[in-house]
Amino acid sequence: ELHFRNLFYINADPKRLILFWFLVLTCAVIVFFSFQFSNLFLTKGLFLRSYSEWGLTANSFNPMEDVEPFYDNPRFAKNLMTMTKMFANVKPSENSGTNPMLALEINVEGMSAESIIEIKDREAEFKDILLRESEDFSYDELTTVEGKKSLLEKYQTALNANLTEGKVRRVLLKSFILKP
Repeated sequence: ELHFRNLFYINADPKRLILFWFLVLTCAVIVFFSFQFSNLFLTKGLFLRSYSEWGLTANSFNPMEDVEPFYDNPRFAKNLMTMTKMFANVKPSENSGTNPMLALEINVEGMSAESIIEIKDREAEFKDILLRESEDFSYDELTTVEGKKSLLEKYQTALNANLTEGKVRRVLLKSFILKP
């Protein structure tokens, strides 16, 4: 309380009193001018408050709906492998000859690099498994889109059943030739 009273009495310590009031006055002037010039700086466009001021389109983002797909992301390194060309005999049907054949190449997309490495290491074994799956289809089944999808689903199921590490995400056709 004694120090507080000394701030108002000039006889107590004139140097300290003058220094104190000089600092108070300087702070008041700085605060006053900062409020005055802050509007001046903001109205002249020295600071960017929104990209819409530049005329750019403003986009909104809803995290509940506008999410980026994890596996179909173009920045995601795909674990793809092309299996060498396979040839299989398929069941004859009404629209085919006596010995219809299938020649195809497939791309296998794995969930991880380990699954692709295992398929590459055991490619001969997996090709044999896939060729046995192909022999269950008839020529007429494989001429339809649904038959081709069914074949690829069977391939995916067979690969996943025989893999020890990882899973196959999907199997895609690279080339598909069906001889009647």
